Amino acid sequence: MRVVLWVAGVLIVLGVLAGMSIAFIKSRLETREGKAMAVWTQTIEAGDLTEVVSAPGVIEPLTKVEISARVSARITNLPHKEGDSVTVIGDAGPSLLVKLDASDIQAQLESAKKRRDALIAQVAVEEKRIVGTEASLSGTKSVLADMVRELERQQALHRSGDVSDKALQQAERGRDETQARYDAERSSLDAAKLGLVVSRLNIEAAQADIQQINEALSYTTIVTPIDGIVTRLNVDVGEIAITGTMNNPGTVLLEVADLSRMIVVARIAEANIRDVAPGQMGRVRLIAYPDAIFTGRVQSVALAANQQGQYFETKIILDETQALVRTGLSADVEVEVRTHRGVVLVPSQAVVSRPVDGLPADVRKDNPLIDPTRANTIVVFRVTDGKAVATPVTIGASDSLNTVIVEGLDAGTPVVVGPYAVLESLQHDQSLEVARRDGVDVKTTEDRAADTPVDDAAAADKQER
Repeated sequence: MRVVLWVAGVLIVLGVLAGMSIAFIKSRLETREGKAMAVWTQTIEAGDLTEVVSAPGVIEPLTKVEISARVSARITNLPHKEGDSVTVIGDAGPSLLVKLDASDIQAQLESAKKRRDALIAQVAVEEKRIVGTEASLSGTKSVLADMVRELERQQALHRSGDVSDKALQQAERGRDETQARYDAERSSLDAAKLGLVVSRLNIEAAQADIQQINEALSYTTIVTPIDGIVTRLNVDVGEIAITGTMNNPGTVLLEVADLSRMIVVARIAEANIRDVAPGQMGRVRLIAYPDAIFTGRVQSVALAANQQGQYFETKIILDETQALVRTGLSADVEVEVRTHRGVVLVPSQAVVSRPVDGLPADVRKDNPLIDPTRANTIVVFRVTDGKAVATPVTIGASDSLNTVIVEGLDAGTPVVVGPYAVLESLQHDQSLEVARRDGVDVKTTEDRAADTPVDDAAAADKQER
């Protein structure tokens, strides 16, 4: 008996659940088939659309200079701090930026000058020595001439037998010794003259060293090369300024920038770079100024990608603005690359993709806007007699809001533009109820009835009937 009751109870529960399921499914089918779907519509219009290329960027001054040391020395003075203005032309000349310790270079200069002075004195000595050597050589030359004449006389006497062989030999030896002395003095004079040339060249080299050291000495005083503001200061007094080498850029002491004209260095992706060119208009949005839009023009487009080949640097000069735009701010850039005028525009959200097989035969048949080789096609849903009509279209360019309709729709046509969740599932010939038309909310039938005053007598008469 208990088993029978238990089985009966289970059957009753299953029956109740089955009934509820059937009712739920029926309710869903009735909702899908009978109840109109609330949508937003908009009457499309003809207008202008500007294609833009978007990219991130960074604000930089149009003119900036990084100041580095050209000599290694200790920093003794930094008269300006970040934010100070500096000028090229002032009452006391260009503004001083950095003063380096010049004592070592000054000592080198003094040493070079002493070395040059010593060489000048040495040249004077050599010139005197040359004069003495020339005088001695002139005397030796006269003696040599006498010795030659004496030898010729002794040779003539020897041939006549008036002098002995010994006398002839002595005359020859005297001539030879004098000739040797003359040759030695001549060589010494030539060497002295060459030495004088070398000494004079050493003086020129010493003078060049002095000039080079003087130039290095001038590098210990660094003044501003441009009018601007000190935007970055990387060192303190007492630190050593390091000069750069081939593999080491050296110490950047500070940066001076002209903040009156700023640029945006945008990173344009290689897929969009072909459309960007100098002179195009650009709009710039900065995180620091969320309510402002800055304008400018493309100044230059890099001819080569960055080292990773991911983007091309594009510089956009900002138009003059009253706001203080600081260097280093992050920016979002939109470069206007092309403008289409008098075209049919539809909100981009309204353009959706649908399977070709899901469209009715009368829409698919002989429709030049449907590619039969593709599984899906682009459609926009028109609103006709409270029904959704899937309309194949050919689209063109688009911006962040709208898309150009090349073929398939005319201006003045109402189309479904939202909500997005509805557009995802919207189908052809589905019943629609417009909840918002051209941006204005539309009340439902029930809302309008509730807002309409009702005569009490008429209502009572209606209730009796």
